[in-house]
Amino acid sequence: MANFDFPSSPSNGQSYSANGITYTYNGTVWKRVTGATKGIKGEPSTVAGDKGQKGEVGAGGSGGDKGQKGATGATGSAASYTVKQVLSTSTNGTQYYRYYQGPIDTGLSLTINCADSNNKILIEYTICCAATTGNSSFGGSRYVGSRLLRNNSQIAGGTSGGSGNESVYTDTGHDSLDHHSFSYMDTPGAGNHTYKVQIRHHLSGSYSNYLVFNRSRSGAYRTLSTLTCSEIEI
Repeated sequence: MANFDFPSSPSNGQSYSANGITYTYNGTVWKRVTGATKGIKGEPSTVAGDKGQKGEVGAGGSGGDKGQKGATGATGSAASYTVKQVLSTSTNGTQYYRYYQGPIDTGLSLTINCADSNNKILIEYTICCAATTGNSSFGGSRYVGSRLLRNNSQIAGGTSGGSGNESVYTDTGHDSLDHHSFSYMDTPGAGNHTYKVQIRHHLSGSYSNYLVFNRSRSGAYRTLSTLTCSEIEI
């Protein structure tokens, strides 16, 4: 089949024929008027073509709007406990020891029956005591300690002290009364338990060194001390 060779400067309506096809110039382009007919559509191929290359990854979309804040949850219930019983004792009895360096009973003692092994016993005491030398101008290093005992065994005390391990210590260097306030939550188990308070000083073994309780060295000032035990069901 010969190549088509259209006139280079056609006039409007001019015709051109080649290879059995006729074209007419419409002033802008050549348009086919007659010629070969469209061939019959071929059968589909049974051979799969090669897979095309993977397209480029598209740009990431913009982030969505921040969601609304969720509703505040319900307030949790408070811890539940019940005070099953409260026992209290007090004494204005006095103690006046000299020379002796060991612990002495204050007279504060309570026996409480714990109804359940999981229950707690809250022990609280306030006492007045002092270690004195008779010289108020001496100052410092006149330590007096108090201790809590359960069934005659010390509990709730310090550990690894080089000079002593008690529940509370006070330096009564002014040679006058001071007070100890102490509280402790114990889990003693079911049954009867006796709590008591003792005191001691750490002065040397001299007859001029006194351990006093509920009174001043001279006896001119007197006080009252208390012990309270509460059984708490948790």
